[in-house]
Amino acid sequence: MANKQKQDYLYINENKIPTHLIKWTFSRSPGPGGQNVNTSNTKAQANLKLDDPSLDPKLAQQLQNKFGSEIRVVSSAQRSQLANRRAAMSILTKRLSKALQQPNSKRIPTKPTKNSSKRRLESKAHRRMIKSFRSNKFNIED
Repeated sequence: MANKQKQDYLYINENKIPTHLIKWTFSRSPGPGGQNVNTSNTKAQANLKLDDPSLDPKLAQQLQNKFGSEIRVVSSAQRSQLANRRAAMSILTKRLSKALQQPNSKRIPTKPTKNSSKRRLESKAHRRMIKSFRSNKFNIED
């Protein structure tokens, strides 16, 4: 019998993305860590290829319109490789979920009610009267 590997998925907004599409690379990282920085590959970089055939075509097209053929996320803020890997995965899931969100439906413009139009016109007439009293033609001299 052939060994079947368990297929892990990244679930984002009811979409499944196979985790085997995410390629991880690690390198030396600048920043905090003292002597550990000089010896450990703590910087994590995740690359997700969007043109892979194992990705749902509709999902792939939607993501390619937003990102192109590849999404690259880098994290080097933490001192350990595992923490940077988790941070990069978190950034990746946030970007993917934001890209896959449905756009808000536009508000349907409505006509103002007759009463609101009447109030608006009355208010304008009232302001016009106030301003007309400021003019010199109503100036009463003793």
